[in-house]
Amino acid sequence: MTADLPITPPLVFNESWKGVYGEFGSGAGLQAMYLLTAISPADLDKVSLLEEIPGSERWQVRDLFQREVDKERVTGPLMEYLRTEDRVRFFNPLTLTVLPMDEHGSSVLKRMPPVVEEEMEESGHSWRTFERRGFYRMRHVRDQPDYGQIDWNEKTSRIVAIDGQHRLSALKRRHALPGPGSDPFHAWRIPVVVVSFRAGEGRAEPPGVLEVVRSIFVDINTEARQVNEARKILLNDRSVNCLATQELLEVAHSNDLRSLKRRRQESLPLLFFDWRGHERDGVVVPSPAAVRTIGELRSWFEWFLLGEDFKPAQVEALGLKGNPLGQQIQNGHLTFRNSWAVRKQVRQTVIPALLHLLENFDPYRRYIAGLRNLELRYYTGNDVQHHAFDCLRFGSSYATGPTEELVLRVLPHIEGEVEKLKKRHVPWPLDHDVGPRGIVGAFGRLRLELEALNWLEFSAWFTENLNRVHAAGWLSRERGRKGGQFLRHVVFDHADNVVNYRLKDARKALAAYVSLLVGSYGPPPASWPSVRVHLLEQLNSTLVRGYKREHRPALKKTHPDGGRPLTDAINEEARKSASRHIRRFERELERLEATAAFGEEATVEPDGV
Repeated sequence: MTADLPITPPLVFNESWKGVYGEFGSGAGLQAMYLLTAISPADLDKVSLLEEIPGSERWQVRDLFQREVDKERVTGPLMEYLRTEDRVRFFNPLTLTVLPMDEHGSSVLKRMPPVVEEEMEESGHSWRTFERRGFYRMRHVRDQPDYGQIDWNEKTSRIVAIDGQHRLSALKRRHALPGPGSDPFHAWRIPVVVVSFRAGEGRAEPPGVLEVVRSIFVDINTEARQVNEARKILLNDRSVNCLATQELLEVAHSNDLRSLKRRRQESLPLLFFDWRGHERDGVVVPSPAAVRTIGELRSWFEWFLLGEDFKPAQVEALGLKGNPLGQQIQNGHLTFRNSWAVRKQVRQTVIPALLHLLENFDPYRRYIAGLRNLELRYYTGNDVQHHAFDCLRFGSSYATGPTEELVLRVLPHIEGEVEKLKKRHVPWPLDHDVGPRGIVGAFGRLRLELEALNWLEFSAWFTENLNRVHAAGWLSRERGRKGGQFLRHVVFDHADNVVNYRLKDARKALAAYVSLLVGSYGPPPASWPSVRVHLLEQLNSTLVRGYKREHRPALKKTHPDGGRPLTDAINEEARKSASRHIRRFERELERLEATAAFGEEATVEPDGV
């Protein structure tokens, strides 16, 4: 008689979390299951980072997904976010999964153990269970998924993060910090989703563990909708330049929300900027009415008006030098509370000045008037026309049912009219990046060079002279106009291509050119002569660079051996051409300055726009 074999007791699950059970339809022969729950900071010790898994550094290349944690990001902005008391803390759930380990708990199994699906009775309830025996199980009370649970054995299974590992790393560091027992962090409940899966119909072979984890990671990080640039700017409360962008848009937005009777017609309309960043199938669809994007507007603040975030120049531009708020900005300490003080300061200084420039520069002023007239016509028409204009401006309207269909038919007609208005009133180079960058660049540059303390007073002076510059044809490349003679290699090259449009190039190109003209139309301040010399030097360097490109092809023919002789010849011819260009331009500036000194208006050519 054979002796009875000893009974090996089943491995006991010694860890568990309760939550809400759910599952998705199957795909690729697998069906995803999950438990949505919240854990305490103490439970963070039960969760591992992928890089903490033994042997992970030797995984195949395709499996090395999201493995290395950016320590600087964790110890810097993420830890600051978790520790600050000046902001509401919230973040999306961490995405976790369960990795079955080998018998020693030292490495991940290559293949998933099979799932055993069954029902069990416990505490008077019928449970539906999905168990990988000896490792972990998911279960929920039958017909009541709100009562779900995941159980696992810490020796044979590891809970790991497959999305949100930087947040997890920061949370672990925060939990490890010494602190009083009354630390509010200990009472937090951290949202998590634990994902698992089982084989669907038609899948006979169990999948590889890392194959599935990688698949989930890729799905999360490629299918999730990324916030576009416009939305990022509107949501950013940690950047002074983004705050300034938001405040300018808010002026336009609040005015456009008023009734027609109370609306300021001269005010910059919301349509002036592509503020929504609308996308269709992941591709940005530009607003037909917009002159520039809000990404470009934010760049104006950074490059030309306020400077880089948290730099001394930004503090000085805001008039906060020696102010406690200015010191906080310079230290990069922009909190939820003091951001409102920054907003107020921006509204009192730079915003009115920039609005004055945009609303009173003649091409923009005429375009704004055209948009307002179009708005009035559609608002005083029937309901469909009213809703259609709102749809263009805000991206949606209150129209429903059949009216909504009619709105979508009318909308293309409004867009066509708007595009005609913009083409008529916003000429070259203002319809390219290079034009507005040159104008705003000159505005910011002259304000600094002339040490103008009052933003609005400076803007009134600058805009008045800028309109003279524009009316005289200095910004036109048409033959016979002033700009046609002097904008070569400033805005367009010898092949008629637009040049110097990049933000870093605009300062020494069109911004310097416009600054010289605006200052010469005067009346110039006492410091103007030295400022003028500096601007001419920078403009000359830009011209030399352009003339080098122009002369190179012809000189290569006369210097076929290249080398130093060719380089010297190109430099010499470019220097001569730029010198002639600058001398002719200087004579024009001297004429303007002489006229301004006598308080006379310079001769203005008819506006060809």
